[in-house]
Amino acid sequence: MKIIITLTFLFTSCIVFGQRHFRDYDFSKVDHTTLDRDELMAYHDSLYKASSMDSIMALIHYRDSKTYSPQYISFNIGLFAQTASLKSLNRGLVQAGLDEIGDVFATIPFGFSFKGNRWMGDYFVSPVIRNKVEDDTRRLDVNGASIGFSVGYDLLHAKRFQLYPQAGLSYDLYTVKSYNRNFKNDVTQVDQLFNVAGNTSMTRRSLNFNYGLELDYFALFDAGNGVIVGFVYGMSVEAIPGKFKIERDKASLDLNDDFLRQSYFGIVLKMATKDF
Repeated sequence: MKIIITLTFLFTSCIVFGQRHFRDYDFSKVDHTTLDRDELMAYHDSLYKASSMDSIMALIHYRDSKTYSPQYISFNIGLFAQTASLKSLNRGLVQAGLDEIGDVFATIPFGFSFKGNRWMGDYFVSPVIRNKVEDDTRRLDVNGASIGFSVGYDLLHAKRFQLYPQAGLSYDLYTVKSYNRNFKNDVTQVDQLFNVAGNTSMTRRSLNFNYGLELDYFALFDAGNGVIVGFVYGMSVEAIPGKFKIERDKASLDLNDDFLRQSYFGIVLKMATKDF
C-alpha cells in the first residue's frame, strides 16, 4: 500500500511541476477547436525574432563562448613520474642475490581543483604503479599511493597561462610485497611453518610535505567550460615518518631511510567549468 501511495504522489508531482505557468488570461470564450497549433507556433516565432530576443540570446552565447573566466572547478587526471630513494632496500636485494629495483615509478593522479581569481586548491589521489624484481623462485613488488591537497597562488594572472607555486600535505603509503614461489614445496614439516617465509606484505604510512610549481595552459574555453593542460614539478619531504607494519603489527625491518617519493614531474589534464 505504501508503494502505491508513493508512486501516486510522484506521478501527481510530475504532472504539477511539469506544467508551465503563465500570466492569468481568460480564454473561456475562445473555441480551441478552431486554433491551429502550427500556425500559433509560427506566429510565436515571428514575434520572438521581431522583438530581437533571438539575436540578443545569440549575442549572449557568443560573448560567453569567447570570454575567459579565471574561476572554475575542474576534474583532473594526469600521468606523473616520481623518483624514490631505495638505497637500503636495494642494498638488501643485492645481498640476497637479486637485482636492484628501479627508483622511478609511474603514477596516475586524479582529483579536483577549485580556482578563485588567483588562489587554487587541489585535492588528489595518486596510486603508484608497481615496480618489481624477480628470479625463478622469488619476486618483490614495491608500490603505494598518496592522498592529499595543495594550495597555489597564480603569479601570472594571464588569460591563457597560469603559474602556481604550490605547497600542501599528503598521506602516503609505501608497500613492499615479497613472494616465495617454492613456499608450498619447502614446507614438509609442521615446525617449518614458523621458519620458512612465504608471502609477506609490509606497509609504511607517513605524512609528507609537498612543494613545487604548476604551469597551466587554458587550451580552450567555451561558454564557461574548458580544457586546461598543466605541467607539474615538485619535491616531497616526510613530515611525520612511520614504521613498517606487517598485518597491523610493527615490523623490525629497518628501511626508514628509504622514501617512495622524493620528487615528481608530470602532466595533468583538467576538464573545467565555471557553472557552479
